[in-house]
Amino acid sequence: MSKKKKEEVPEELQTRADERDEYYNMMLRARADLENFTKRTEKEKARWREAALKDFVADLLPVLDSLHAAALHPEDAGTGSVRDGIEMMDRQIAEAFEKHRISIIEPELGDEFDPAVHEAMMMEPSDDCEPGCITAVLRRGFVVSDTLVRAAQVKVAGEKAEEETEEGKEPAAGDAADTE
Repeated sequence: MSKKKKEEVPEELQTRADERDEYYNMMLRARADLENFTKRTEKEKARWREAALKDFVADLLPVLDSLHAAALHPEDAGTGSVRDGIEMMDRQIAEAFEKHRISIIEPELGDEFDPAVHEAMMMEPSDDCEPGCITAVLRRGFVVSDTLVRAAQVKVAGEKAEEETEEGKEPAAGDAADTE
């Protein structure tokens, strides 16, 4: 009996060792497949980024062409045509931005300050609007695909300006407090 048990044990061990080797080889293949997939994905992402950038630049080229033409012949432009040209280029940029899901944040005067999309650069007293309202837009903000890239920089109304104080005037005879 003991001879039979000795022969069975090595066979069972060999079976288990074969299974182990098979699982180990499967794990190595899976790891290699994952590494290859990761490399392919990175290359694909780089191609997509490059294609998106190429499309964006192509959409901005008409604006750059207009700027270049204006710079080459400034003597041909009167004040009105310069303004019209700048407004046209601003519209072209806004259209290119919109096509690429870039939104421009342009707060209106009197809008309520929203820290999610506005950056308060300063506060100033204002009699014209309530505290927390925008009194001036210093720089527009931008959002790309629902992600804030730059907040709009604004001036915000603080507490209302008070009437002239009477500091510096001598207190009336009845207004002085006893210090004794």
